[in-house]
Amino acid sequence: MAQQTCHVLTSWNDDISSLAAVTPGRLTNAASLVARRTIVVDYMRAIYDRTAQLSPSFKALGARYHDVPGASGVEEALAKEFDHTTKALAGAVPIAQTMPTDSESSFDAVKAKIQDIISNAGGNGMQLSDLHISSVGDTAAVFKALQTDPACAPIFG
Repeated sequence: MAQQTCHVLTSWNDDISSLAAVTPGRLTNAASLVARRTIVVDYMRAIYDRTAQLSPSFKALGARYHDVPGASGVEEALAKEFDHTTKALAGAVPIAQTMPTDSESSFDAVKAKIQDIISNAGGNGMQLSDLHISSVGDTAAVFKALQTDPACAPIFG
């Protein structure tokens, strides 16, 4: 279970990191504010779409490992956290779509607002140690197993 959970998370983290790595260069090289807005909208849609896939994945894993004590608690906590993240990112997409293209300063102000939404949503290098997972009983044991599994090393900070 730990390897499957970590695979889902590391895959998501790698996808988001890749998007975050190329987007600044694309913004710098864009010919106009309209082109920059399109890049931001595409980026927001991509991280929203990728993040929206996580909660159902965790719910499925929780159901699959229902017989492992504490497993469903960890998967439910992960699903809940990523439901929150998905909702926050969903709110950023329409903001990106309406970014002003008449002045650099107005564009940058809205871009900063979107960056705050991403950071607050956990989409900017969220560490699993930040998640609110029960620290008692079987759930704590499963979470500890995730933390110590080598497959999870890239996602625990």
